Amino acid sequence: MQGKAFQDYFPGNLCHGCGPSNLKGMRMKSFWRDEKMEETICMWHPRRGFSAASENVLHGGTSGSLIDCNGVWLAIADRYRRGGRRFGDLPIDWWYVSRNFHVELKHPVPTDQGPLAVYTRLIEVSGRKTFTESKILLGEKELVTGTTFSIAVPLTRRGLEDLIYPTNEWLVIKVLHFFGLAYP
Repeated sequence: MQGKAFQDYFPGNLCHGCGPSNLKGMRMKSFWRDEKMEETICMWHPRRGFSAASENVLHGGTSGSLIDCNGVWLAIADRYRRGGRRFGDLPIDWWYVSRNFHVELKHPVPTDQGPLAVYTRLIEVSGRKTFTESKILLGEKELVTGTTFSIAVPLTRRGLEDLIYPTNEWLVIKVLHFFGLAYP
């Protein structure tokens, strides 16, 4: 995982799972896994606030967010790749959103045993629709699997500005944090 994460090209994104501007969110980071650009990887470190009833077990919805967000980011990255463009190049007049996703929780996901690896690969691309398949592993053990169906939607100029430019609230928090007056 070298270079800039996909999410870092759109710092104003407020998504709970992957938004760099959501200081209370998961703030996951996705990268191409290999040079073929057919699969992505996200290494994510569980934190206490994402636990289920037991602090040592990840909440199932958090696993769902890992599957969902990484599926959408693969759809976005694949559209850039198929268009022969570098990731993050402007202008863009489309964005991907989840249409639906499915998660199968095979084993409890521990929050205290190190980072989780999320691998996501393309299953099918048809027009504006992208289907992906993901798995969450701890070491070699497959804990969660899932699929995401995402769809490209028109992106307005305001929508693009919201993704590229962090909100004023985000900037204020960063300034306060810099001076030691707030913490994320």
